[in-house]
Amino acid sequence: DLAYSQALKAFGYLNGVGVQTRDAPRYNLVGDPYFTDGLRAVMFFDERPFTFAELDIKAHWEIPSEIRAKIGEDKL
Repeated sequence: DLAYSQALKAFGYLNGVGVQTRDAPRYNLVGDPYFTDGLRAVMFFDERPFTFAELDIKAHWEIPSEIRAKIGEDKL
């Protein structure tokens, strides 16, 4: 949705808290469990509109395993 709004300039993923599985979740401040692939999505916004072709994808940052599996290690 953010890319469709054309406000998104760039995005990428960085290491976060580490992988937490459904079997061993972490808990937030109020005690709700959560699980994660361990990555944080980082987004940059700008006042001018950016098309999909103009998006700066920070590929040199971390790549989620689902995307890595789809495109293959040899293309990274």
